[in-house]
Amino acid sequence: VGEKKKMEGGSAQCESGPIRVCIGGDRSSVGKSSVCIGILATLLKSGHYEAKDLAYIKPATQCQDVQPIIKFCAANGIAHRGIGPLVFYTGFTREYITGEMTETSEDILNTIEDAVATIGRGKNSRDSCWQAWLWRRYRWI
Repeated sequence: VGEKKKMEGGSAQCESGPIRVCIGGDRSSVGKSSVCIGILATLLKSGHYEAKDLAYIKPATQCQDVQPIIKFCAANGIAHRGIGPLVFYTGFTREYITGEMTETSEDILNTIEDAVATIGRGKNSRDSCWQAWLWRRYRWI
């Protein structure tokens, strides 16, 4: 995601572009949105990031209802897109398997990548040392 550059005084490598964090789960209602709210709230509270530095996107979903994470982002001025380019509608899998769908897997992935890149534009990291600390401390999550 960005050009890697060596941090001064150390050998750790950090991204100079936006940090991308992907939160996943094996089913709905397992706390993915709650984790996202927690991460965004922590970043805001830390003082290292302002709302303009952050963004949220849900690039693939089955649920088209407004989620609490979207309300949080809106209330805090964080750029967001609650329903991304891929919606798993009823019959999606069947259409894909039978070839009724005109988009290929590559098309779908490119559309998602474009949406993520678009919302991340201008969200360059402000402090690569903070990112490295955050990664070392919380990589187990």
